[in-house]
Amino acid sequence: MQREYEQHGFFRFTGDITSRDLWCLKPGETVACTVCRVLEVARREMHTQAGRSREVLHGIVADTTAKVPFLSAVEREAPVKDSVVLVTNAVVKRRNGLPTIYFTEETSLQFLTAETEFPPAGELLKPRRRTVGDTIRCGGAFDIVVEGSIISHLAAAPEPRVVLDDGTGAVYLVLPEKMRDRSVYFGMPVRVRGNVVLRRDAYILLATSVRAESEASLLPELNSFLCRHT
Repeated sequence: MQREYEQHGFFRFTGDITSRDLWCLKPGETVACTVCRVLEVARREMHTQAGRSREVLHGIVADTTAKVPFLSAVEREAPVKDSVVLVTNAVVKRRNGLPTIYFTEETSLQFLTAETEFPPAGELLKPRRRTVGDTIRCGGAFDIVVEGSIISHLAAAPEPRVVLDDGTGAVYLVLPEKMRDRSVYFGMPVRVRGNVVLRRDAYILLATSVRAESEASLLPELNSFLCRHT
């Protein structure tokens, strides 16, 4: 279940480089050029559909617009954590429900010098605030913040879900396990951090944390919610 009520990826300039923002990368898209900082990187074994295992390189890259997972099954030098990298000729595929950058044999990684002006990792680690409508149009999003109101509770779902509406769209919200026994009520304004993933034909916000808005902000948020739904 998702609904959008009704901006796609844009470009920025880094020195002499015209770079594609990570924001709104969509599966099937080719990334001709993007500059990003490596926030996480590791190698692990992955099993193929043929039952074989191979080592893959995976992690998280970020720029000022978004954080995105990456994966490479091609043998290559691993980017150093916290390094700034110019990535050319990568592709975007969906993995675990999320848009993910895949490094192929045609992909080139150029490690930029320490003098390259780029935000530090501490700043890029912070989740970006996004709207529901925006994440649906972009095909999902990794580690974001969404603010909205609870409009229904689906106790009969395979996993406890509620529906979150932020005025731009509505999406299923799966609460963290530690919060599933807590009271979640109709019209409750919340601030949610998590990943928006595609499962079958529905977008779902898998929450890593949920914070109810303070009592001081409850009335205006509730009034806004009632204006949209009454």
